[in-house]
Amino acid sequence: MGKLNTSKASLILELEHIMASIPGCIYWKNKKGQYLGCNDATVDLLGIPKEDIIGHDDFFLAEKLGWSESVVNAIQKIDEKVINTGTPILDIEEAPFSDRYGNIIQQITSKAPLRDTKGNIIGLIGNSINICQRKKTEDELFQAMKNSEIANERKLSNLANLHKELVGHIIIHNSVEEYAESIRYYLESIIACMPGNVYWMDTNSVYLGCNDNVAKMLGISRKEIVGKNYEDMAALVNWSQGQGEAFREADKEVIATGKPKLNIEEPPIQDTQGNVIYFLTSRVPIKNKFNEVIGVVGVSIDITERKKMEEELRQAGIAKKAAEIASKTKSEFIANMSHDIRVPITGILGLIQELINFADDTSVILPQISSIKSTETIEKYQFLLNQLIEKVQEDGQLLIGATDELLQLLNEILETMRLDSGKIHEEDEAFNLQELLEHNIELNLPVAHHKKLKLTCEIEDGIPTYFRGIRHYLDRTLLNLLSNALKFTKEGFIRLKVEMLGKNRSAYYPGDKVKLKIIVEDSGVGIPKDKFDTIFEHFSRLTPAYQGIYKGAGLGLYTVKRYIEAMKATIKVKSQVGKGTSFIITLPVIVSDHSDREKMRYRPPKMQKTHIIQNISPSKTQKVKESINSDTAMKILIVEDNKLAARAATSVINSLYRHCTCDTAADGREAIERVKKNRYDLIFMDIGLAEGEDGIEVTKQIRALDNHYAKQVPIVALTGHANTPEMRKEMLAAGMLDVFAKPLTAALLEPLMQQHIFKYEEEESLSTEPALSDPQKPTQLIDRAKSLEQCSGDEALLCELLSELSLDLKMFKEKMDEYYINHDVIALRKELHRVRGGVVYLTLPQLDNALSLFHEAVKAEPQNPEQLRQLYTQLQQVLEAFWEYVERMGL
Repeated sequence: MGKLNTSKASLILELEHIMASIPGCIYWKNKKGQYLGCNDATVDLLGIPKEDIIGHDDFFLAEKLGWSESVVNAIQKIDEKVINTGTPILDIEEAPFSDRYGNIIQQITSKAPLRDTKGNIIGLIGNSINICQRKKTEDELFQAMKNSEIANERKLSNLANLHKELVGHIIIHNSVEEYAESIRYYLESIIACMPGNVYWMDTNSVYLGCNDNVAKMLGISRKEIVGKNYEDMAALVNWSQGQGEAFREADKEVIATGKPKLNIEEPPIQDTQGNVIYFLTSRVPIKNKFNEVIGVVGVSIDITERKKMEEELRQAGIAKKAAEIASKTKSEFIANMSHDIRVPITGILGLIQELINFADDTSVILPQISSIKSTETIEKYQFLLNQLIEKVQEDGQLLIGATDELLQLLNEILETMRLDSGKIHEEDEAFNLQELLEHNIELNLPVAHHKKLKLTCEIEDGIPTYFRGIRHYLDRTLLNLLSNALKFTKEGFIRLKVEMLGKNRSAYYPGDKVKLKIIVEDSGVGIPKDKFDTIFEHFSRLTPAYQGIYKGAGLGLYTVKRYIEAMKATIKVKSQVGKGTSFIITLPVIVSDHSDREKMRYRPPKMQKTHIIQNISPSKTQKVKESINSDTAMKILIVEDNKLAARAATSVINSLYRHCTCDTAADGREAIERVKKNRYDLIFMDIGLAEGEDGIEVTKQIRALDNHYAKQVPIVALTGHANTPEMRKEMLAAGMLDVFAKPLTAALLEPLMQQHIFKYEEEESLSTEPALSDPQKPTQLIDRAKSLEQCSGDEALLCELLSELSLDLKMFKEKMDEYYINHDVIALRKELHRVRGGVVYLTLPQLDNALSLFHEAVKAEPQNPEQLRQLYTQLQQVLEAFWEYVERMGL
């Protein structure tokens, strides 16, 4: 064999250096699984000399390193698959094994077939990257992927013409030149077909070579890459600015330190197709025989799919955390609801059982009384009847309170479900801002009076009357915030303020886009700062239900937030614990010149003017209601297929308007027939009628009748669908004037009647911030206007009731004095309860207040004798004043 050409010897040496320097373990085997060669990293990992590795298989290594049989079987299974199929296997996670120190090693391995010059498979080549450190941060991801392959198979170029099976058994050629050529070709072929991206550069970051994968990614040949630098690559495949320089700096660090940088996740780069690829890169210095660094070899593993899976895992983790929070929140909600639902239901059941027991006892006592032939029979009957009335009244009020709690809870939950469904769209409409504010103040006045709170409204001067926006959402938002303020305020005030932001103009015109600042502030308990972000979440409550401090599902402010978002508004909270809270809304609206909901004028019944000034808002004009005269009776039609609901609605109407006649219709056909034959002042229309057309269709048919009154009669929907925007819109389009949720209550009926039946007139101006009168110190002996309203405008009836009440109060005083002197608390309580039941049919502020205070003092346990005496004297004085008034009236 002759001498080896110097250039070829240098090239072989360079290839051997590259092979030795490639990061990760590089090794190649024959078809029997015997090692033909490996790089230095493999030797370092195993701690076994290279000459001992070559010629042995994995069972030999297992014996040396204590590997289990399952580890060897797993390795051989993969090797056999590559050799039998001739297809590379890329980026698989091999079973963990121990190194020479007993450390557990986890590797990602790629393997490809080795072929001879005729294309026959003679073995395989493998490249394994240590991922132990990475594994620690990816346990969750890898656990999810352990039974699946993590990358698709790729096509690699066949090994070009490997001409010998074993390195140590290369056939001797006719010359040293041919032998050197064989060695060079052999080493180049191994590098070319290596999995992953392999490339090497000189100390100036100029490419000296690469494997087939790099060339394919860049769209050039392996020869064309030689001599190019990072800037050339950046221009070739449109790398982002500064990316090439970042790679150069990484090379410089390895060259300067002589130390490798392993498993570094680099910024993503593009291939020639514009695909974004993520790589995990290792850079290792190439050294010559003098141990001088002469370049850098890099191996980059495509981890794009892995990154996608990591992101999916991260998102899954976020989703899991969100689910845990939601689960915890729902658990708290269920705990609260289990209390808030069980308490009223338990109370309802207990009260019903108590009424049943009382009825049973009465049924036993009545026959006994009737058998007694004496003058005491009537008195005993009367006593028993009074007991029954008192019991029914007291328990009935408790039942109403309990069922109202359940209804409010159900309404909150249903509204939240509707908002969560995404169906919260509602169109803009023009509205009267002042009327909307007044309406919300009116609805909350009774609670404010009861809690002795000052409820006021301030509207800045110069604010236009009409605006265009989502009126319904603004209405619901204010109602929620005012209700919350009343709930969390024990004493002091609740104030609703409206200002115009950006006060840089003297006049506003229709179409102007403006922003309103709406503030709801109170002097209540306040909200801790750490609760500011959570109060707008689902089921958020300041205290759990079982503590019994505040009621509610914790959904009110969540719905407020959703309404605010729908109106493209913003809301923020300012609060100080123990001093109060302010909710500040910034609302974009458009100035309008009208309202889409102007009050329609209908045929009014014969009226008699009675001025009633209502202290509700800072409006410059006050509405004055005209009450119905005594010779005019209202007539209302209730279209309802549920007999119980129809009866309940009739009862509410008759309790407020005794001269009102209520007809009922169970279906649309009957309703239309009644409208044809009668002139109604108002129609309540159920939507979900059991038979025939629904309420919307019935309304259309009524409006289509050839009847002037049918076309004008106010029709109001009373349904469980009132909060559904789509249905609400359809109802109004059909000819209904308003839509309300069941059940019909007195609080709902009175303003409804004012709006659709009674006529309003402009009256005297009010102050800009009216103070609510103290309910503990009423100044009127009789509110004649309200009393006349309770009598449906019938003066004769009012006089008759005053006269009868005067006589009844005289009998009451005789009994009261007797029971008070004899300290008969039980009898006194019953008599007070009886007489108060009659007083409520008229509005007598001083008398009602005196009776109420004395009644509470009598029921107190223990009683305060001095307080009882003072209130007793006060009641006597009020009674004398009442009789004097009645006498002056000539009754």
